[in-house]
Amino acid sequence: MTAPAAWQILRRTLRHGRRDFLAQTRDLPGQQQAYLHQLLQRQADTDFGRRHGFADLRSIEAYRQAVPVQDAAQVQAWVGKISSAHPQVLSADTAFLEITGGSSGGIKYIPYGPAGLEDFQAALFPWLDDLLDRRPAIMEGPAYWSISPALAREAGSGKGLPVGLENDALYFGEALAGQLARTLAVPPSVGRLQDRREWQRQTLLHLLRNPELRLASVWSPTFLLNLLDGLEALAPALLAQLDRESGQRLERALADGRVNTRVLWPRLDTISCWTHGHAGAFVPALEERFPQARIQPKGLLATEGVVSLPLEDAPMPVLAARSGFFEFLDEDGGMRLAWELEQDGVYEVVMSNNLGLYRYRLGDRVQMTGEYRGLPMLRFLGRGARQVDLCGEKLDEAFVARVLEGHRDLALLMPLMQPRPHYVCIAQSPLEIDLEKALQDNPQYAYARRLGQLAELRIKVHPGVGKHYLDWRLEQGQRLGDIKPLALLLDDAFLHYLEARA
Repeated sequence: MTAPAAWQILRRTLRHGRRDFLAQTRDLPGQQQAYLHQLLQRQADTDFGRRHGFADLRSIEAYRQAVPVQDAAQVQAWVGKISSAHPQVLSADTAFLEITGGSSGGIKYIPYGPAGLEDFQAALFPWLDDLLDRRPAIMEGPAYWSISPALAREAGSGKGLPVGLENDALYFGEALAGQLARTLAVPPSVGRLQDRREWQRQTLLHLLRNPELRLASVWSPTFLLNLLDGLEALAPALLAQLDRESGQRLERALADGRVNTRVLWPRLDTISCWTHGHAGAFVPALEERFPQARIQPKGLLATEGVVSLPLEDAPMPVLAARSGFFEFLDEDGGMRLAWELEQDGVYEVVMSNNLGLYRYRLGDRVQMTGEYRGLPMLRFLGRGARQVDLCGEKLDEAFVARVLEGHRDLALLMPLMQPRPHYVCIAQSPLEIDLEKALQDNPQYAYARRLGQLAELRIKVHPGVGKHYLDWRLEQGQRLGDIKPLALLLDDAFLHYLEARA
């Protein structure tokens, strides 16, 4: 079956997904109350549900009184009780685990099952229905969905439970996964390759053989930019493996020394990727390299659940209200419901869903930019306090502090965006630990390094860093007694301060 034929089947299956989503969320307070009621009933017989009396909770207020806000460490304590013999700790239908970063231990496990996947599909289906309706040219050729080197397999078996899905298409459900697979320019088998160079080579070969490519759905813009860098570096080897027509097209695309994507994929219609937070710095470069394509902002989708989804005629992604029960922690420490958000207000997302997360502080901050059909529109700002996320790696203060415990002197880790996203460590004395290796205990950091989205860590030894750090904080107006050396700085301002005094 050709990609266009598979797209037509998908289109018929998904039709009205957008309409139904908007109809069901028109009364946002009623919809959120109904979602929470169903969640509590479905998860009442889990360990967490019995502990917190889910079966007897009848209102939003009762739920908020019975269940305290949970952070990552608290959730992982519950996850630690999950096993293949007793999976119903947090969710009633746990079938496998997914991994993500952002914890003091580097790895977080999130339980997954059919109900949790339905929460994802409640956002994915209206998004794809809307996209195909408004950008029908996508259905005339294949798509590239970000298929990356296998990562979850390295994290172990998860106490007898599988880790990860066989391929990302299964997030759309088994009924659609087969048709979606028929639209792929790069087959799922490439995503199971462990070697980065071989994954990159195979990915590029498949893409070069698909000049009719219409859609690219990735996470960070740096993902595609790095693929283009790899294309330039691997061109001689790739030419030897391409057929004559594809090889000639690649030679024309490289005629001026830089990849001309309009020669390779002239009908590429849409690139779906992050455009907010740190990713926004790379959108201009992506637009320059792919002038033939429209860049669609991705909503806020995390391993822990979907927060927002893009719709073509909405100026900003809208709340994925059918994918969870949402609360928002404001900057004064107050907790608001989805319909209580204020224009331009900044909030941290607190979510409850069928993955077994209840009043969970996601760590992501959003700004409410207005309403669309009664739904708040949310702009992703970045990670919460003491966390850095350049391209999905989610480093936090607790994890970096634990990593640096093995070094006897002061050492500060900070992110830099140029010339490529990477981290630099400013150390009082030569490091006594292999910091790069230790940071890769965080699976997302290891993933980003493997793909080349994050460049190699740089280490700078600066014997006077402690004094300069104090001076810097004092100049910012902090009192001496309040200054605490931090393992992770949120930007590169301190590095510029040091360089100005060199």
